[in-house]
Amino acid sequence: MSNLKQRKKNHHLEHKDDGRKSKKPSAFYQAKPFVISLAIATVILLLILLGANIYNINLLDIYRYSVTKQSTSESKVSYPKASITSVNDYSIRGLLDDGDQSMKENKLDEALKIYSSIVKKYPSSPRGLYGLAVTFDKLAEKRRSNDYLENSIAEYQKVLNQKDVPKDLYFLAGKRLANRQTFRGWSSKAAETLEKMTQKYSNSSELWNELGVSNLIAGRNDPARQAFKQALEINPNDGYAKVHLGFIIKTIDLNNEDGIKLLQDGIQSKHPGTKDGRFYFHLGDALQRIDKNNEALEVYEEGAKIGLFLSKYQRSLYNVNSLTGQPWWTPEQTKNNKYLKLLEDNWKVIRDEGLAQMDAEKGTFLPEEENLREKGDWKQFTLYQQGKKKCSQLYEGTEDM
Repeated sequence: MSNLKQRKKNHHLEHKDDGRKSKKPSAFYQAKPFVISLAIATVILLLILLGANIYNINLLDIYRYSVTKQSTSESKVSYPKASITSVNDYSIRGLLDDGDQSMKENKLDEALKIYSSIVKKYPSSPRGLYGLAVTFDKLAEKRRSNDYLENSIAEYQKVLNQKDVPKDLYFLAGKRLANRQTFRGWSSKAAETLEKMTQKYSNSSELWNELGVSNLIAGRNDPARQAFKQALEINPNDGYAKVHLGFIIKTIDLNNEDGIKLLQDGIQSKHPGTKDGRFYFHLGDALQRIDKNNEALEVYEEGAKIGLFLSKYQRSLYNVNSLTGQPWWTPEQTKNNKYLKLLEDNWKVIRDEGLAQMDAEKGTFLPEEENLREKGDWKQFTLYQQGKKKCSQLYEGTEDM
């Protein structure tokens, strides 16, 4: 009997629990999380719209920009000029490519119109500015115009001043800017440009070499020396840096032995820019100064074979092709044998006049300035300096010279 009552009691409890579990919540409580989420989303949207209205932001433009940026990054990979094209320039690549094509076909006036139009509409376009600079550059060469040259320099500079310039384009524009500045005679400005570029591309031996040359042209020998040394630290086998550093050590420091080693190594590397008459000349000259005359003649002969000198005995670096050049002449071959005979007959008079000018106090002969002397006393009497006759130093008999 007690078992039966217990079972009934348990059944009753189970029935109550089942009833409690099956009780359904109201519709409001079911929808409450959704309503709250919808309300929050609505408030956020209203805030976005309000902010966009206050700051004059076009939400459609934001969407387009995000989609364009995503598609741009995906498609730029296959674009041939991707390395010199910024994200914004990619959106006008058709216009830029048209300008490039006109320039490639040497239609410079057409290219000038295209790039000018691009830069007018998109003044911060790196490729647009670069294309305009190159067009002015080519027009300057074609028309031999300094105005066009200076315009190209200004546009190259603008490229470097932009914020989103691709690294490859910055390198191209900077190098050409320095080159054009040097050509214009602005070697100091070229050095400043290259100084900035070496800070951005500190591991480029090419730029350090360019900086060294610009400093040499500007007469700044110590900065030039440091630039070539830096190039050699980056690339110890850089033949271009070696010949230039050897040139400085030989001509400025007057250190023939160290100069010879660098000049020889640089010339033997056959790197671009090492096949230059100046380096062959100074290598041979340094060898002669340490009494290695046979080796010096071999260097001069090699220079003649590759067209740097007229012969191993004629080592002038500047020659006029229309003039005949040969190492030895007879009086008859010169067609000036009459005047040569006058010199021969009056050599003693000429000697005495020259010696009279060697007076240390009153003489007009001054020590030679080109480091041609190996030993002894070598002075020169300057007839012309920078294209002007130094008349105050001339005798009456030399006025017709």
